Amino acid sequence: MEAVSAPEESAATEATEEKEAEAEALGGDAARARARAADRLYLFGHGAYDAMSLAADFDEPSLFVDPSRWRASEAERAAGALWYAGPAGSGVSLHMHTSAWNALVSGRKRWYLLPPLTVWGPTDLPTAEWVRTVYPEMRRRGDPVHECTQEEGEVMWVPGDWYHATLNVEPSTGIAIEVGSDVKLLDESLAAYSYY
Repeated sequence: MEAVSAPEESAATEATEEKEAEAEALGGDAARARARAADRLYLFGHGAYDAMSLAADFDEPSLFVDPSRWRASEAERAAGALWYAGPAGSGVSLHMHTSAWNALVSGRKRWYLLPPLTVWGPTDLPTAEWVRTVYPEMRRRGDPVHECTQEEGEVMWVPGDWYHATLNVEPSTGIAIEVGSDVKLLDESLAAYSYY
């Protein structure tokens, strides 16, 4: 074992203290600091060219091809297409939007989906921290959290108005394309509950 001189030991102690101070400043513990650091490395980009060029590697899922079913036009889909890339441990915290499909170009991604009207906790926590702190309590209560792991090359459909979060299990890249509200489902639902 190599001996460490006093100046080297002092520098190592200072570096450790700096890391602990940074963790404290970011929320009190090292796990939260790591989660926030990983989320800062998650890159997103809007733009028809970037995301749609990635989308060319995937056949649009047949469910989303019918233009009479989905509210977003082809032009709206292209304009709102999103590409993303992030390291393992990064993710997107709980959020919701209209129906979308998400194609994973590379990596592995864990999904957490909550049906509408589910009590889910704060949306500003990094996903890794939410999984560590809020998610176990939801499971204990029996809350309806649906989860799955998306593998490279798979397409995930996210229903509109469902809160969802993702956590990259491996470094991941992909695209997400919102298709808008499901007009056919809305019409069918209204007809089923119509009292007229």
